[in-house]
Amino acid sequence: MTWTSLALAVAGVLCVSLAQILFKAAAPGFNDPAAGWTDRLLQPALVGAIALYAAATVLWLFALGRGRLVVIYPVMAASYFVVPLLAWWWLGEEPHVRTWLGSAFILAGIAIAAR
Repeated sequence: MTWTSLALAVAGVLCVSLAQILFKAAAPGFNDPAAGWTDRLLQPALVGAIALYAAATVLWLFALGRGRLVVIYPVMAASYFVVPLLAWWWLGEEPHVRTWLGSAFILAGIAIAAR
């Protein structure tokens, strides 16, 4: 794996992880029955989340063009650790030990499959 493909994959992980947090932040406004559809769809957190997902997809395509999927995919699985950390830091959702164990098993499984 080149440093470029690694950097692109890590940037993609950060974009996807932050987008997940923004989706969570946008959910209450999206589910507000008093809000109109325009207000629901154009709230800044939702628009930002969609833009970050688009950016992450472009970064992922560039990373795949420069490296092998079986090598880059375990890097993408790092989002299973980053998202709970961001949720804890930004939303105050303290992760449980089961969260960390589940994330570790997922990452280990992907790492084993990538070898």
